[in-house]
Amino acid sequence: MNKPKLLFLVQLPPPVHGASMMNQYLVKSQELNNEYDITTVNLDFAESIADIGKISFKKIYRLTKVLSKLILVLFKTKFNLVYFTISPIGGAFYRDTLIVFILKLFRSNITYHLHGKGILENSRKKINKKLYQFVFNNSDVICLANSLVFDIAEVYKQKPHILPNGIKEIQLVKESQANTTVTFIFLSNLVKSKGILIFLEALKTLSISTKNFNAKIVGNSGDYSIEEAKHFVLENKLFDRVQILGPKYGSEKHEQLQHSNVFVFPTNNDCFPLTILEAMQCGLSVVSTKQGAIPEIIEDSVNGFILKENSPNELAQILLAIIEGKVDLERIKKTNLAAFKEKYTLTIFEHNFRNLIAKILQSK
Repeated sequence: MNKPKLLFLVQLPPPVHGASMMNQYLVKSQELNNEYDITTVNLDFAESIADIGKISFKKIYRLTKVLSKLILVLFKTKFNLVYFTISPIGGAFYRDTLIVFILKLFRSNITYHLHGKGILENSRKKINKKLYQFVFNNSDVICLANSLVFDIAEVYKQKPHILPNGIKEIQLVKESQANTTVTFIFLSNLVKSKGILIFLEALKTLSISTKNFNAKIVGNSGDYSIEEAKHFVLENKLFDRVQILGPKYGSEKHEQLQHSNVFVFPTNNDCFPLTILEAMQCGLSVVSTKQGAIPEIIEDSVNGFILKENSPNELAQILLAIIEGKVDLERIKKTNLAAFKEKYTLTIFEHNFRNLIAKILQSK
């Protein structure tokens, strides 16, 4: 029996970010490749995190290569379904609309997987609303969480599919003797919208009340550089408590998480951060915001804390309460370990994705 033919139009690493990592999981999934005949076109427009959102001649050249490859594979193969992780806003959305136009010329069955948000705001311009309606017409849409469905409600009248992310399970190290000093960790590319400045300001405020903490910042330069972070730490005399470690991947990243107590991620622009799942898997308490699906993952005062966006003083107060022992980190650790295994493993994600694609194919 011939396997259904799928075309994946996805961003793959580099650069490393949530969407590219999830796409890589799917492309390499043995379960999916056993079930489907998958052809992949890598939408490799950006070379680094800092390159995302910028226009350059190199990107235009790469776009022509992607379009040429796309047209070639569409001429050669009739696909049962095209899976497209479309960019929802900005110049990348207009670029991806051109890709959609080509797909529709070939009468492709398209399923979009939205890893970003901002469509509701962007669709207030009449021309953008028309473009979204054109893109989503007669297509299936996958959202990361129920709390993100509102973002497409004005331009997509069908019921979208819901598929939470999942990540690979790792082998946790055996617990060593407990350290009485609480360690906070920020793990993300150093992008202002991810809350790196909020975290640093909170640590500055926290250091006035207590010196009994350690903090680590793990991530590559974004629109805020590693050098700028080091300068902030030096200028505010935090160098004896705050480490700027740069990017860490694989086992090195997991080691940093497992030797921390609290993951701090005061983002003001996110959908479904994989770093929160990584922290939960390592038993960390999580301090974050109401962005995207985060309130569906983290329940305030149950397995972490939800704070207001752009509020370093509130963050400092939460961190101080943790240091003073007012938070049961051991209870939260058990809660997050159990929640991760129940909902957010890569095995669960791949299984749910396979079933979802099968359901979509049956409806065609």
